[in-house]
Amino acid sequence: MEKKATIITYGCQMNVNESAKMKKMLQSIGYKIVDDIKISDLVLLNTCTVREGAAVKVYGKLGELKKLKEKRNNMIIGVTGCLAQEVREEFIKRTPFVDLVIGNQNIAKLPDIIEKIQKGTVDHIVMVEDEDELPKRVDADFGDDIVASVSITYGCNNYCTFCIVPYVRGMERSVPMREILDDVKQYADKGYKEILFLGQNVNSYGSDRIEMGEDFAGLLTKAANIEGDFWLKYISPHPKDFTDSVIKAIAENPKVARMLHLPLQSGSTKILGAMNRGYTKEEFIELALKIKKEIPDIGITTDIIVGFPGETDEDFQDTLDVVEQVGFENAFMFMYSKRSGTPAAVLEEQVPEQVKKERLQQLMRLQNARAKEESKKGRILVMKNFFNEFKKFISRGNVMDMAVGIIIGGAFTSIVTSLVNDIINPILGVFGGMNFDQLSVKLFGEATLYYGKFLTAVVNFLIMALIVFCIVKAMNAAGERFGHKEEKAPDTKECPYCKSKIAIA
Repeated sequence: MEKKATIITYGCQMNVNESAKMKKMLQSIGYKIVDDIKISDLVLLNTCTVREGAAVKVYGKLGELKKLKEKRNNMIIGVTGCLAQEVREEFIKRTPFVDLVIGNQNIAKLPDIIEKIQKGTVDHIVMVEDEDELPKRVDADFGDDIVASVSITYGCNNYCTFCIVPYVRGMERSVPMREILDDVKQYADKGYKEILFLGQNVNSYGSDRIEMGEDFAGLLTKAANIEGDFWLKYISPHPKDFTDSVIKAIAENPKVARMLHLPLQSGSTKILGAMNRGYTKEEFIELALKIKKEIPDIGITTDIIVGFPGETDEDFQDTLDVVEQVGFENAFMFMYSKRSGTPAAVLEEQVPEQVKKERLQQLMRLQNARAKEESKKGRILVMKNFFNEFKKFISRGNVMDMAVGIIIGGAFTSIVTSLVNDIINPILGVFGGMNFDQLSVKLFGEATLYYGKFLTAVVNFLIMALIVFCIVKAMNAAGERFGHKEEKAPDTKECPYCKSKIAIA
């Protein structure tokens, strides 16, 4: 009988990525992935521990699974992810019906662990190692989704005082660039439309590989040069490490999505210091405005924490000021909540809950108003770019476009003529008190200037040109996507012994 497994994912995109890897591993040992825990032989909870509320959800789900296991004692229940990394052996003590607890560093060992549990050689397995090395590279299955993700770093060196991630995911480790690029090519070849780079701080990528000459700007550029119809996205960069070279790489590579998530957390320099963020209010504003100047069509989103310990009305006003000045397209806004095990949890001057709620409401009102303004600016910019392209099109007249124009023009002439004469002219004529086409002015004697006919001809031309432009634009886009591309000579080959990629001499 076919074995069935369910993976329930909590938390960030990093967990989504690791769940996709576990899915692939389970399929390789004969499991079918299903959504219904009631028919599952194996249930894995891939957990989050950023907020204590996430842990509450996990324990609630475990209570539900306990009841199912009482009816089907051969059911295997496992816990993975950051909460497993944090709680470790305590999981088995608190929930003895759990069969396996696996830390982030050990998910590649999942098939072996399940085999041992199935054979009954052990009752429980807890495998949680400190995260000081790169996890073993494994394949992932993202299903029918359009998004594939690639972890480019693991861990974090920032130690923000409100965050527990460095304590459960360890210090920052960068994945070799060659491995990342291989994954990008693999997912591009499979047809994924978005490839998402993951890391707690993606733009510090390569800080531990300086001798290799690898950094985030270089990674973006090389990944963007991989053939395929896809967007490159990334989460989350840290403002303090956002260099000019990264801005340039985004600006110069159209495959890199024009959407940037840049966490602010607070607009107060004092509070940012208490958070250990590593930048000031003024530095954040300068960075955000520089990015907008260098990449005019980019949209910036952010995270903001309201009511961090010690936040005064003046500090909160600084946050409102940053929101007003920068103009975020969207913002994820939260009231501060204590996270046990973090330095901020024991800080004095905790802000009352009611004050947090009032500030959050005020911030949301301002952000919603500014988001509408930014959305309007974005639409105007899109139209401006469209008409700039149109202007270039009607002024250049190359042979290919002229040929298309002759063919399409013949087909559309009667339609356009009717549109102008029978619809546009009468409407415009309302304002002139007569048929637009008949507008004229007497010169000398019998000489008459029929400027209405000339204007009609101009309108005809502009409409026809716009139609041809749209068709040519669509044809060019299709050509880029489906046209034949000359294959490049390979610059690497596979080693027959270790199967790794090596350079061709």
